[in-house]
Amino acid sequence: LRHRAGLEQAGALDARRQARRRAELEALLVEEFTTQLTARVQTDPALSATIEAVTAGRLDPYSAASRILAEALKRS
Repeated sequence: LRHRAGLEQAGALDARRQARRRAELEALLVEEFTTQLTARVQTDPALSATIEAVTAGRLDPYSAASRILAEALKRS
């Protein structure tokens, strides 16, 4: 109980809660983006071609990720 009171007074408890909420949000965003991207592969020829280019070694994964993110953000 004293430990918690000390954390509250120092603001550490609130900082930990904020960090935990931020981490949870980031994890949810990654999960949702991955789910939507996986579904889109079935209907988006450009996305499918980008993934195939990485698989075939014609495009590096970093460039592909940059391309996919740019396209996804442009659509939103």
